[in-house]
Amino acid sequence: MPPILLGAIFLIIIIVALLIPRLLSKIRRPIKWRNILILAIAILIVLGIFYAVTQFPSEQKELTEEQKEIDNFLDKYYDALRSKSISKISEHFTENAVIVSSEGTTYRGTEMIKRYYDDKLRNLDRYEVKAEVSKIEIQDGSVQAVYHTKGTRFITGQTMPPVEAFQEEFTLIRQQDSWKITGLVITREKVS
Repeated sequence: MPPILLGAIFLIIIIVALLIPRLLSKIRRPIKWRNILILAIAILIVLGIFYAVTQFPSEQKELTEEQKEIDNFLDKYYDALRSKSISKISEHFTENAVIVSSEGTTYRGTEMIKRYYDDKLRNLDRYEVKAEVSKIEIQDGSVQAVYHTKGTRFITGQTMPPVEAFQEEFTLIRQQDSWKITGLVITREKVS
């Protein structure tokens, strides 16, 4: 909505908010200016919320069918991560996949990837992760997908489990009628 139109709408609402009480005062007892001001502020707040909701699109973009398929595959990866199932996690990777951890360590192949996740999840009672897709690009049978995640590690006796934020960049290929992760680069982000 153009700013000039928005300004005109606000001006009309203010005029209406001022005129209605005057008309009503002739019908009933007089209305105080304080009530008019409260009514005008309430109307402006409602319009501001309406404008914010309708003008600022959500960051989540509408996905194509193929992107939805990839997103579902990666949702299953995150489910396996939440369940702390090393075998289910490793099923999502190719045999020669590479992970670069947030510490900068590189893990190559199924056995090293299993060790990485085993070390990461071993002493946890529970691991919660929320993942939000940032982009999924498909080119020549290869996929680049970027997710922003927030993970919480629950350990017995810990009163305030820390929340860690990461950007996770996946490279995927289709292998035997299924998507598989060939590369994963994990970068630490500031928790907001």
